[in-house]
Amino acid sequence: MHAHAELLKGHKWLDTFQKPRRGDTKLQHILARYEQILHAKQENERWNDRLREQPTHHDRAYLRPSPFNRALPRLKPQAIHIGYDPPAAQSTDGTTMESVYALQHKQRVEPLKAKYNDPSNVPTGRSASPPPYTPELLTSRWRRQAPPADVVAKLSNVA
Repeated sequence: MHAHAELLKGHKWLDTFQKPRRGDTKLQHILARYEQILHAKQENERWNDRLREQPTHHDRAYLRPSPFNRALPRLKPQAIHIGYDPPAAQSTDGTTMESVYALQHKQRVEPLKAKYNDPSNVPTGRSASPPPYTPELLTSRWRRQAPPADVVAKLSNVA
């Protein structure tokens, strides 16, 4: 019984695919539409496979974390629209762009390096960074919570 149904379905498909070759324009349009749908589905699957092959990884961020700001994730591999560097880009014929300020860069940076490398410029008498949270802020969360279980038990026995 099952084989008979499959055989009938196969003959129906055979007729469906042979009639357009004989000149049935309605079935030609229907099959062309199905072909477009299948092509779009294959293209979609191909892109899904490509996305599965290269997942984005989170790495360290460019901005250093501080006591008040947590570390931010960084996309790796870096997206082209984020990491594209136009001055370092090459043209199609292989020539590179020459920087106008390349010679003056050293003249501008050397005094700054000397200033920051000088030990006399290091501030003394203060901590490296302020404490991230004051004791009042840390205890305020504790105050909002319910009292400990033994205190609740004593309070309920008093009443």
